[in-house]
Amino acid sequence: MPAFLSETFPTAIRNSASGFVYNGGLIIGSWSPLIAIHLLSHVHQQFIPCALAINVMIGSIIIFIGSRVNPDTSDIDLHQA
Repeated sequence: MPAFLSETFPTAIRNSASGFVYNGGLIIGSWSPLIAIHLLSHVHQQFIPCALAINVMIGSIIIFIGSRVNPDTSDIDLHQA
């Protein structure tokens, strides 16, 4: 992930932007167990498999959108961009 982030931002803000995005993702990701426990404690036993399946689908959609939105930087001179 850090290698991907370092290619995403221009050289002038690369270090700050990469650190902000990476650590922000860690903070938000650390909330997921709390959210899962909260949601599963309020769902009836029969709906737990559906709730988990919806969680996996939402995560997959977020990853798919992220892979489509981010540009390919393999042939771009980042000093010029």
